[in-house]
Amino acid sequence: DAGAEIAAGPGRGTTVEFWLDAKNLDTPPLGNLPDTVLGLMTFPGDYDLRVKRSVPGDGYEVSRSELADALGDLESVANLSLARDFLKSQEDGLE
Repeated sequence: DAGAEIAAGPGRGTTVEFWLDAKNLDTPPLGNLPDTVLGLMTFPGDYDLRVKRSVPGDGYEVSRSELADALGDLESVANLSLARDFLKSQEDGLE
């Protein structure tokens, strides 16, 4: 089963949700999800991004603002490395 939904509204931002059957032959590999998420979260600007990833029985959720609060910023090489390690550990926990 696969699908997608987009919801938007004034004052609440935009939510993009999609789901897919990872066991379906037509589903491409996800690739390096931690680096992709980190890349999305480090674009400059005044915004928040929340990523919720789930698999049957497990999952994680992280936001740009939470990472920035924990690390101080998302610009220094040291903080980017810590953020990447954190995202990788969350993804590794799902396997």
